Amino acid sequence: MPAGLRTALLAGSVVILVVLFLTGFRFYSYTQNNPQFCLSCHLMAQPYELWQTSEHKSVNCHSCHEASIKSSLSQVYEQVTKHPTTITKHAVVPSTACQSCHTGKGPTGAKDITGTNVHIIHADKQKLECTQCHSTSLHRFEAPENICQKCHQANFQGGDKAEKIAGMQNLKCSSCHDLLGKSGALVPTRATCITCHAQAPKTGLHAAVQMHAQSDCYVCHKPHVEPAPSRATCQTCHTDRQNHFPGIVCRTCHSFTTGGGD
Repeated sequence: MPAGLRTALLAGSVVILVVLFLTGFRFYSYTQNNPQFCLSCHLMAQPYELWQTSEHKSVNCHSCHEASIKSSLSQVYEQVTKHPTTITKHAVVPSTACQSCHTGKGPTGAKDITGTNVHIIHADKQKLECTQCHSTSLHRFEAPENICQKCHQANFQGGDKAEKIAGMQNLKCSSCHDLLGKSGALVPTRATCITCHAQAPKTGLHAAVQMHAQSDCYVCHKPHVEPAPSRATCQTCHTDRQNHFPGIVCRTCHSFTTGGGD
């Protein structure tokens, strides 16, 4: 074969390989990085519209929906051969995908939940998946107001641990429990209670007794257990008063609102 022809064939082969590589790369990039590709499935119109009006509208689909090449090809094959009429569960979102943006490593504007009370307890300690509270409906990521009821049914109206204090029964969980604070616990602090009960620390035995004035409110007040501290609650600290007028509730004589006894 003449040298010139050999050179021409080699050059042509290189050009063809480059064209094939670039075409393949562009196709791969389109399928993996362009949300418009999802619309090639006739069932994705509504999910796409919901995504466009969500907090994640600037996030590429595959950033959350991680799928292997095998899984992706399987979905394409199913669409072409079976023509399904409903969307089946096809793209699980693992917590690691959420954490890649929401634990201080994500893009500017992504809410950092690192070290927040609700996530320490539920995500870090209990290992709950993010999607158990977030994205409970399609492409809606803000946790619903009543999401706590999903697991904590007993703490809501009609449950054994429902709010017992009149006037607090219709409050949201976040009214008392600082979900996004960084105290390390969800138990309301004294400061939290005082935001509503501003006068309480200034009256009666709340102010007169140093131990009461410095203790966190939840030591005595247990809203999900009793409407007001019982004799048994007082005796957890006042162990020397076990036989002091037994059977009588302490607040009958010792007032926390007007001064009372000591």
